[in-house]
Formats: sequence, C-alpha cells, structure tokens
Amino acid sequence: MEDLQNALSELKDIHLPDPVSVYQIAPGWWLSAILGLAVIWVCYQQAVKAIRKNRYRRDALKQLEARCIERADLLDDYQLLSEINQLLKSVAIKAYPQQGCAALSGEQWQLFLAQTLAHHKNASTQVFNLFDLLYQTNPTLDKTQRDLLIATARLWLKKHAPLSFEHFAKTVAVKEHRDV
Repeated sequence: MEDLQNALSELKDIHLPDPVSVYQIAPGWWLSAILGLAVIWVCYQQAVKAIRKNRYRRDALKQLEARCIERADLLDDYQLLSEINQLLKSVAIKAYPQQGCAALSGEQWQLFLAQTLAHHKNASTQVFNLFDLLYQTNPTLDKTQRDLLIATARLWLKKHAPLSFEHFAKTVAVKEHRDV
C-alpha cells in the first residue's frame, strides 16, 4: 500500500488547457472576410463609376427642365426648337466624342438622333424632323408638337444608346447616296 501512496504522491495536479478565445478565427474565415470586403469595394467602385458616367444625363435633364419646360409658355416656337436643339447637340458632343456630332446638321443630325434612340420602342423619332423648322422664318408648332418635342427630347436625354461610328457612317453614306 505504501507503494501506492508513493505513486500517488508523485502525481501532479491536472492542468486544464487555456480557454479558447472568441477571436480565434480559422484562416478560411479570414480569407472569406477579405474576399467579401474586396467584392463590396469593387461593387462600390462600379456604382460610383456608373453614377459619374451618367452625370451628364442628369445635368442635361435639369437644363431641359429649366430652359424649356418651366419657360415653355414664355418661349416662342423658334426659341423652343433652338434651345432643345442646342441642348441635344451639346449632350451628343459629350456622349459621342468620336462621331463628330458638332459637324452634323439637317438630315444627318436628325438621323443621328433617331438612330441613337432607335432601340427604344416607344420613341417617336419623326419628331426630330421638326428641327427643319429652324431654317424657316417664324416657325409654328401646335401644342401637340411642342409637347411631343419636349417629351422626345427628355426621352433621348435619358435613353440615348451607344452608336458605333462605322454604323453611323454607313447609314449617312447610304442616305447621301439615295439623295443623289
């Protein structure tokens, strides 16, 4: 029995391991967190880029509101046509720098506007033909034409789509060939 007593006396107390910390996360979770943050950052950057890319549209719509819609009753028909034409031209120059929009006029300008809005099914692109009235003295528009012009200009500012230069150049060349 004495041997048993000696053996028991040589034993030491049981030592428990240190408690597991709440903040000890496995490496896989750290990797997941980093990837998640990277995805959020990329999405944020893309959203900022899209907002900046379409800022000119919002600014142009504000200008349309201030220049044409709020003062529609004060503008005569020539002024209304001129204001809308100038606004669409300035936006087209900014949105399509490679197409040479500044040099377009007459039928080519109207064709360009119609083509950049052709993808929109509800668009009445024939209203752009009203810009021919700018070359007449004392043009007159009825209320329906005025409203349609403003609505189509607003729609163009919101929804104009990219247009390849080659596509536009071919269309203009075909149109000029038909006119000859």
